[in-house]
Amino acid sequence: MMQSYDYPDLIYCATGNRQYAQIATQLGMRYGTRLPSRVYHENIFFADQDWKRPDKDKYMRALAQHEPYIATVLDYESPAQFDEVMTWAEEASRYVQIIVVIPKFSGAISHIPESVNNKTVRLGYSVPTRYGATSVPVWEFGRREVHLLDDRPAKQLMLKHYINVKSADINYFHHVVRRGEAIYGNRRLHVNSVYSVDKYKAIYLAFEISVINYMFAMIAQNNTIALRYATERDIPALKKLGMYHKTTIEKTLLVCTSPTREGGGRIVAAKHATEQIIIDANAQNAQIIEQTLHCIFNA
Repeated sequence: MMQSYDYPDLIYCATGNRQYAQIATQLGMRYGTRLPSRVYHENIFFADQDWKRPDKDKYMRALAQHEPYIATVLDYESPAQFDEVMTWAEEASRYVQIIVVIPKFSGAISHIPESVNNKTVRLGYSVPTRYGATSVPVWEFGRREVHLLDDRPAKQLMLKHYINVKSADINYFHHVVRRGEAIYGNRRLHVNSVYSVDKYKAIYLAFEISVINYMFAMIAQNNTIALRYATERDIPALKKLGMYHKTTIEKTLLVCTSPTREGGGRIVAAKHATEQIIIDANAQNAQIIEQTLHCIFNA
């Protein structure tokens, strides 16, 4: 029987492209967006307010309309803001289950309660980006529940080893896939070096592969393993795994170690809708791979 495997809620958080949102949610990511804004998915799991131009009244009306599961409130940037931040949190607690308060100065966390009106308060860690950051050292977060706000998958994965990450949002994929590249373990995959697709399809295929690899890395806590779809040239490796049939090459997902920019690497596992997972790896890696694929595709 498959063991349970605890992993954070992974959230695709961006606006402006309905197809990206559909791909991410179909693959198992949650949907998040800044509110108020145009919404591309009927179920908003995570909502973020505009920290540069906060407008409490508009934001609370949007929370009341959409009732996301998690939502941020006003950033906690100085001790003088505490009452204002808690006012946002009190009102947000009417519409959401988890409130994210983002501490922005050392010592702030000691002021932030663990719940407001019986709704969990999760600390937001603002990973340094051009949009904002926190100056709070990671050790001050202790074992409090944390939500990671955006940035590179590798940085999120590193932080996951040090703090109690329960959720994370990301839109970093956009910066990679527009060049026809995909996140591929700890490397980039040139999509057109592996697949014969036009420029338009390459972008969406790169996005799909990026989502799968991000989810795998965050769940398995390992970004040295890469996933991609099989091609005809992978048939010898699939035969070695004992799972090749002419009717199942399409959308067969390969799990590779020592990934290369051209999609190479040793294939240690493969998964297809009509096939069991076949493992060619050591026992520890096999268990991690099997559990992680189960989480992504069967949760």
